Amino acid sequence: MICRFAAFELDEQARELRLEGRVIFLQPRVFDLLLYLVNNRERVVSKDELLEAVWPGVVVTESSLQRAASLLRSMLRKGGCADAVRTFSRQGYRFCAEISIEQGPAQGAGHSSELERVRQEFGRGDWEQVVAGFERLDKQEGGLEAADLERWAYAVQCLGRLPQAVSPLERAVAGHLAAGDRRGAVRVALALTHVQFELRELAVAKGWHQRAGSLITDQDETHERGLLEVSASRFAIAEGEFHQAAHHGETAVAIGRSISDADVEALGLVHWGHALLAQGKVQGGTPLLDEAAAAVMTGQVSPLVGGVIYCGVVWGYRNLADWQRASQWVDHFTRWCEQSGLSTYSGSCSLHRAEVLSLRGELAEAQEAIQEACGLLPENSARVEGEAYRILGDLHLARGDLEGAETAFRRAHELGFDPQPGYALLQLARGNPDAAIRGLERALADQNWSVRQRRGLLYAHLATISAGAGRPELARRALEELESESNIWSTPGLAALRARARGEVAFAEAQLQEAIASLRRAVAIWQDIGSPLNVADTRLRLAELFIVDKDALAAELEVSAAETAYQKFDQIPLHLQRCEKLRNALAELS
Repeated sequence: MICRFAAFELDEQARELRLEGRVIFLQPRVFDLLLYLVNNRERVVSKDELLEAVWPGVVVTESSLQRAASLLRSMLRKGGCADAVRTFSRQGYRFCAEISIEQGPAQGAGHSSELERVRQEFGRGDWEQVVAGFERLDKQEGGLEAADLERWAYAVQCLGRLPQAVSPLERAVAGHLAAGDRRGAVRVALALTHVQFELRELAVAKGWHQRAGSLITDQDETHERGLLEVSASRFAIAEGEFHQAAHHGETAVAIGRSISDADVEALGLVHWGHALLAQGKVQGGTPLLDEAAAAVMTGQVSPLVGGVIYCGVVWGYRNLADWQRASQWVDHFTRWCEQSGLSTYSGSCSLHRAEVLSLRGELAEAQEAIQEACGLLPENSARVEGEAYRILGDLHLARGDLEGAETAFRRAHELGFDPQPGYALLQLARGNPDAAIRGLERALADQNWSVRQRRGLLYAHLATISAGAGRPELARRALEELESESNIWSTPGLAALRARARGEVAFAEAQLQEAIASLRRAVAIWQDIGSPLNVADTRLRLAELFIVDKDALAAELEVSAAETAYQKFDQIPLHLQRCEKLRNALAELS
């Protein structure tokens, strides 16, 4: 039986709420609340009864019910039906919309029974069972309808098997067109756009995007038009058209808010934010990323879109060296990924978690997180695999394993992922500052959106390395570029790197006391961030400056503090060797 009200269909057997034929994601408890209210629509249902029915055997407060009702109304608002669930003061809730009940389409008993079971598994998010079930059903006579092909492809993507989503989606487009459902065809064409983009088949992705645009014949604000703007923003970012990308992202946000579509709004926010970050407008971009992330945490965004938002948010903060924001959102999103059962993004969760753990100095835990990620990464995603090797290279470098870092950075490069500034720091550690400088300069000449977001990181390291390599003019120019826009170094991590760069440039220009003051500032910022390895590294450099200043006591204090930090970590002999060399220099000074 299917209950119809306004533009919605409530399918109890499939555990689906559909708006104009499109499945609307509801959290299981929110769906149960709707179903119970619909089945008891002839009366006001008390709060106590709802708590017992929707959360059987679970101790929850009334606030859980209020939140579920709020989320339900938000979803129903998409179809102009927010008033369907009414609150009766001190009594409870009642479903008040007019309903018609129809029998579902008749099929062979065996096929229909299994199909309904697979649809129920889809509603519960049992992705492995969904994929296996649809694979069996597709081999039977008649195959699958377009809507079920969409569900199949969605489940495949949730498991991280992107190439396997292509065929069901292509067939779903054809099925929707054959049935005269142009909006359905547009929706699936845009899903294909996303999959092909992730698989780095950009020409094919653009083709599906253009096909989707040609199928939209009206100018109404719809879910599909909002997604079309999101895709346009993504392509513009990839092509370096950042102003155009911001425009499309902002338009998507406006459409999402106009039709109360959380998916479209959140995707628009994250792409709009990235476009602004690529323009150096950090203070404009970061609030948009925060808002998109918060929308996911409230449960208003569907699981697959939530994963896209997660990667976009943390990736942006990593590029800005905004480790405090990145750390906070990684913790929240790791929990969210586990609750959502998303294999597609759980690998990325582990990668980002590894990077944050490494920054905190939890190197063994970071290594474990990377190993975990390697078994969870989506298939055929060179972009994500390249990111994994870049993070692994940084981890090896932090431990002083130069050979391991070299291997990892080279693999990241082979996969088309720029390993800077880590690779430049590796060259510096190997005693090749000129190679490090050339690598950073090449990266800064790249107009890729990701590199544009990392300009602050690249300029800070270029200034620091150039100063130490005896090229003060280049170091000064790089520092001036870094400081020319306050947005570029507005995050705490970049503020610490800027302070270090200012200290190195000052030292190269024979301004010793100014150099010492800047490095002390860098130490203080890294301490606030909670990055003990960066604190220790900066302390050793500060000790070297104190030795030049012939202040043995101050130098010894810094070396001692660095040694204490390093001794807490394993496998970092190179760093302890630096401490020993400074101890020898102090002995000579005495």
